[in-house]
Formats: sequence, C-alpha cells, structure tokens
Amino acid sequence: MNGGASVVSGILVVDATGVVFGLLRALDLGVPLWRVTNRSEEPDLDVGIAVLAVYESPDWPAVSRLSERFTTVILATRPNHEDACHAVSCGAFGYIEAQLPLGAMRRSILGALNGEHAYSRRVLASLIRNGRWLRSRRLRVPNRAAAVAVMAATSPL
Repeated sequence: MNGGASVVSGILVVDATGVVFGLLRALDLGVPLWRVTNRSEEPDLDVGIAVLAVYESPDWPAVSRLSERFTTVILATRPNHEDACHAVSCGAFGYIEAQLPLGAMRRSILGALNGEHAYSRRVLASLIRNGRWLRSRRLRVPNRAAAVAVMAATSPL
C-alpha cells in the first residue's frame, strides 16, 4: 500500500465565474481541480471534496443537494457569520472566507481534504454554545467487498 497515507483524487469546484477556481489554482494544493459552472453539471467523479463558490447569498437547497453527494466546503466571497452557521445545518463540511490569507486558506482546504472541518473559531463557538454539532465526513468505499473483508479480518471476534 502507500504507508497509510490517504489518497485524495481531487477537488470538484462549482464556480460560475471562475474567480474562486483561479484562487484555488494559485494555492498550489497538489491535487487536481475540476471546475463546473453550475450544480447541474456535477460529473460523476471520485473527489476528496467539492468546493462551492458563493458570490452572494448561498442557494441553501443547492448546498444541501451538493452536500448529499460530496463532502462540501463553501468558499464565500462575501462571508457573514449567519451564513457560516447556517451552512452547518445544510450539511456543509466547511465555510471559508475568500479574504483569508492564502496560507490560511490553503491549510483550510488541505485540512478538509484530510477530514477536518473548515469553520472559523467564531462559528465553532456559536455551535457549541447553541448545542449543535458537526457531522463527520462520509467514508467512501469504492469496493465494498474489499472493505468488508478488511473489517472481518481485523474484527476481534
């Protein structure tokens, strides 16, 4: 195998204008990026995360639908705290402000690829204060039979 390192196939970027896509390319994330211009074009890809570019107010039903298919991070060009908190209830894995320094944004995206939520401390404090919790990243198993065999082999029974 590869020594236990996770293998990430890439990032799907849903971005109508391409501005956020260009920003992500400048971060040199070390993984492939695929861009689609709207949510109806979502290809059937095995991606680590989907990044949804939001330029105004998010389309919450669309965020929920995208989050059902992919581990989704919202990258907002006009962020606000209420939208960031609402993103949790729609199933988003993170909410990143486009105004972050490039190094911080890069760490947030790479963290999301590795299963870490990408929310600000302020949002996390609000969630804790209000008794809401984040869901964990879905485990994607491309070969279920192999996964069952591994679990059976490592089971203490």
